[in-house]
Amino acid sequence: MDEKLYLTDLNCYGRADEKQKKNVKESHCFDFGLLPTKGLQKEFRSFIEDRSRQCALGTMIQERVIYQRFCRMVKDQRIRANSLHELELSLIHISEPTRP
Repeated sequence: MDEKLYLTDLNCYGRADEKQKKNVKESHCFDFGLLPTKGLQKEFRSFIEDRSRQCALGTMIQERVIYQRFCRMVKDQRIRANSLHELELSLIHISEPTRP
């Protein structure tokens, strides 16, 4: 599996008009190497590929920024989940207040 999925390779890029395509640099991508496990990488690749068939290029450009923030949060929290289902449980435990 490639570690990066470039916006220019997404389904929505092919459907976009030239004006929208000019907003995309060749280097803009979803970098799955930012995720800590192969399981999360695989899930996100599948989600992004599917999402690009449903959404416009402008939406995917915005979601790339959100994806990068998510990756930083996972790294900062040192989360090692292999799936989003595991991650949801981890985040619940992190956000629960401790009781005396």
